[in-house]
Amino acid sequence: MYFLSAFVPFFNYMGDDPAASTVLDFVFCLHTCVLYRRSLGTNHQPWLQTFLGCIVGTFGGTVLTSFALGIPISFLSRQHTAWAFALAWWLVFCSPGDFTFWVVSGFRPIHFVLEMINCIAGGHAISSWGADKVLSSTHMPGGSGPLTILCGMLSGCGGGILCLWFGITGATEEWSFRTPPTLKKAGLGVKQALFSSILYYLMRNPHATLPWKQDQIPKSEASVVIWFLWTAVLIATEFKIEDPFAPLSNLIGLVLMVPADVPKSTAHAFKKKAPKAKVEDEEYEDTSRGSGRGGGSRRRSTSTTRKRRAS
Repeated sequence: MYFLSAFVPFFNYMGDDPAASTVLDFVFCLHTCVLYRRSLGTNHQPWLQTFLGCIVGTFGGTVLTSFALGIPISFLSRQHTAWAFALAWWLVFCSPGDFTFWVVSGFRPIHFVLEMINCIAGGHAISSWGADKVLSSTHMPGGSGPLTILCGMLSGCGGGILCLWFGITGATEEWSFRTPPTLKKAGLGVKQALFSSILYYLMRNPHATLPWKQDQIPKSEASVVIWFLWTAVLIATEFKIEDPFAPLSNLIGLVLMVPADVPKSTAHAFKKKAPKAKVEDEEYEDTSRGSGRGGGSRRRSTSTTRKRRAS
């Protein structure tokens, strides 16, 4: 616990101090804009489309959390965040000679440093910007366990989910609604956000529904653990471990007996075939059930059939 406590002042400083949080927001926005610009490749998009696309990718998660809780959109309530995003977008898409984009994207050490700083933002996203907003909500006191975990996860990866859901990437010129690839196969970002949110909830036990004491690990220390987890995942991917959560997710699927793909139904194999009914006569009835020439002809036809069978 003392080891975690040593990093708490720095972690809180990066999230609470106006100047430090501005730098954190700027790096987060710069990283997202670089990823969007990289996905463009040789394609071209209007500046407004790239601007809105980067907004969705950067702040989509906190927007979903705000919608889920019925509160004002959080990134619009902080004035420095909007300026940090605007500066990051201009540097990536409009700087002369694409200097910023090529420096950040072309030199892996610089990009790695940005990703390391983003791990701090990830820790705040799961805790301060996600789960803690549920726990401190005034119109929904305390919230619930599932809502806390959901908002923590959405704040950590909701922007990426929205971008993939609506095709908001540089790879396509037209945005369109489609089946989210996350539903077909969860990516590393979704797994990381989900497991981080669950871990944060388990450490804090905010609703005292678990066997151990509430806030066994205090809020600040729990947030630092999430920061370290994101950093560890980043380092693991640098060593070519594509999905560090794969063993855990496979184990959970094995324990819960949830297959990766649901097989086709085998209900037809147990369906008994109904015996064919023996039709002795062919009888025709008028739909109006009234008398008339049509009904009479049907009755005569039935009578003729019976005589033929008798003979």
